[in-house]
Amino acid sequence: MSQILIEQIGAVLLLKLNRPEKKNALTQDMYQTLATKINEAAGDFAIRCVVISSEGDSFTAGNDINDFANNPQMDEGSPVFNF
Repeated sequence: MSQILIEQIGAVLLLKLNRPEKKNALTQDMYQTLATKINEAAGDFAIRCVVISSEGDSFTAGNDINDFANNPQMDEGSPVFNF
């Protein structure tokens, strides 16, 4: 199952965080997907709005500590900085 659900309805791009079992804690892969999709939308004149939402009862708990501890890449090339 995808950690981010992506759908376009007309001129609106919907990005939905999809890790409700982890309170939608963000992984570096999720940051990369969000950054990529937002940058793509910025260059697509058919998209007028980007909406970020989430599944479950929490929008996001913040960063997934386990993911960041296991992948300590924190430089300007990391997904977090790109987001």
